Amino acid sequence: MNRLNYLRFLVVTFLTFSLIGCASTADSTTIPIKELSRKNTFGDGYVAHVLIEDVKQKDPKEIVNILLAQWLEHCKTENAYTEVQLKDYRIDEITIISVNENSAPYIKAQVLFSIVPVQSPNEWGAAVISIDDPWLNLGVDFGVFSYEERQGPYYWLETMPNHG
Repeated sequence: MNRLNYLRFLVVTFLTFSLIGCASTADSTTIPIKELSRKNTFGDGYVAHVLIEDVKQKDPKEIVNILLAQWLEHCKTENAYTEVQLKDYRIDEITIISVNENSAPYIKAQVLFSIVPVQSPNEWGAAVISIDDPWLNLGVDFGVFSYEERQGPYYWLETMPNHG
């Protein structure tokens, strides 16, 4: 296994066992001030979430994109834990694996995305970032789950075990 594949393996393995997330509104990538009561173990504990009512007209791919973009935007802020802060990101491809309204997760998706971490080493698993190519390419399976808070039912984003 060459070094790049090994780094990718470490990143995917780490993210698979970490809950990651972001916040969302229906039509923008702004991060709401209200945080969920649930926390995750990646970075600063921020969990991606959006009111189901705000995205009920969106298709599953759009919902995953909203949640992932909002989480990555959070990682670009000074509020994010230093070890997960990003300079930039791009969402390269979202493939919906399944949609099941009667069980969890509601949506399973495989996402290919790329990031430029602020520092190295970091929690993304990038021990060395090349000056020539600072982008770290990641492939992660995500699940979108529903969660009830006082403000209403939310969708939230979590990593899932990869499918091969």
